[in-house]
Amino acid sequence: MRARAAELLHSVRVPDPVANPDGSRTYAVFAGVENGAYGIDCMRYVGGEQLSIKVGDSVTFDMGKNSKGAPHTITFLSGTEDPDLIIPQPQPGGPPTLLLNPKVLMPAPLPPGPYDGTGYYNSGLLVTNSPTPQVFTVTFTKAGTFKYQCIFHDDEGMKGTVVVQE
Repeated sequence: MRARAAELLHSVRVPDPVANPDGSRTYAVFAGVENGAYGIDCMRYVGGEQLSIKVGDSVTFDMGKNSKGAPHTITFLSGTEDPDLIIPQPQPGGPPTLLLNPKVLMPAPLPPGPYDGTGYYNSGLLVTNSPTPQVFTVTFTKAGTFKYQCIFHDDEGMKGTVVVQE
């Protein structure tokens, strides 16, 4: 199964960066890839596990046609704590109600803007088969090394790093 997963990851072609009119570039990263024929759903950022760009460039994370099952997030913690996915809410005389954390499900900040490497920055829940495009674009305004993850799948290795150079 690992061999098929590795084969799948290497078979996905990430588009080349697009030159923008202002001289910046937009890079593509796929959020998860799957192959239904083999029953494989790889929890990886294809094209973005280690990405080097310049200040002013953008990265578009795309669930697109490559991921058909699992939900994902693109989350830059920027030194903040990893939010809990589930928030137990005590109930009198019974088990707690389990709530999905809105901090995980909703984009932050609202409205999303350029990312300067500070604070919690999150795509919110990205799911397949949605009526809205499942892409999330981040424009980087400062140089630095920025780690990101999928809150649902970081323990499975769905993490990446964007190195932004002057």
